[in-house]
Formats: sequence, C-alpha cells, structure tokens
Amino acid sequence: MPETATLVLLKADKGLKELASSRPTLDIKSRQVLILADGERSLGEIQVLRPSLDVRELAGALVADGFLHDPTGLLPTARIAPVPDHVTPDAPPPIEPDRLTQIKALMIDSARQHLGLLGGEIIAEIAQSRTLPQIRNCVAQWHMALRQSRHGKENTQQLLDSVQRLLEGRA
Repeated sequence: MPETATLVLLKADKGLKELASSRPTLDIKSRQVLILADGERSLGEIQVLRPSLDVRELAGALVADGFLHDPTGLLPTARIAPVPDHVTPDAPPPIEPDRLTQIKALMIDSARQHLGLLGGEIIAEIAQSRTLPQIRNCVAQWHMALRQSRHGKENTQQLLDSVQRLLEGRA
C-alpha cells in the first residue's frame, strides 16, 4: 500500500446514507473502512487501526460502488459483492416466523390504538422487520413512542413485558 498509504478518501452521499440507515447493506469489514474514512485519516492510518483488514482493497471497492470518493483517482477499484440479507457475521439466530408474526401483531395493534396517525412510521418499520435485530430496534422505538403518548403511558410496561416474553419464547 505504499503508493496509496497517504491517500485520504471522502464519504460520498451514498456512504453517508449507508451509515445513517437502520438497514445497512455493507458487510462489517467494508462498513468499518467506511466509518474510518472520515476525510482526515489516510489509508495508512486506517490500516494501522484495522491491521486484520485489507484496507486498500476494501476502500477500492467502496470507491467503485460509490460509498467513498477518491479525489486523486489513484486508488485501484473493484466492486463489492452484495451481502445476502440472511448472511451477516456473528448473526443472531433467526426468529421463528410464527413468533415474529405474534410480536409484530401485538406491536402494530397497540401502536394503532395508542399512537393513532402519529404511529404510521413506526408501524411501517415494524411491518417491514424480518430479523431479530430489526424487530429489537423497532421495539425500542415503539416503546419510547408509547411512553410519550397520552393514551399509551398506562399500558406501556405491560405491553413491553408481553413483547419481551414473546422475544424470549416464553409466551
């Protein structure tokens, strides 16, 4: 990496959107390089921070896919193979479809009842959830929305306990 060790990359709009997304599309290694490429650190500095990664190759792929910008045009690029939705490093065990359906139904029904029209966004997020991490993220948002609602405050803890029992398979 000698010729590119001093190269500093910038995040492109696509990279900023990737980091802001609640549903990342990049594998963990590429995401680490994307995060560390902050417009100030050189590729050499990133390599020191993540010695187990091939930072040059990952950065080149991120540039080719539009996540990073190479203002010099010196970095060789290669495209990143997309990571299937069902394969992630250290992936938690999948949740049974029936249990996921029960959790989503409970959360959506209570959001409709207690949040009304203001619950539209969280209801859509819950409906689109397909994995355990996605549904857990929705649980946190749903819980906070219920706690802040005028009509849901009284039932929030009971509803959360029900969802937690379902998540743990104790329902």
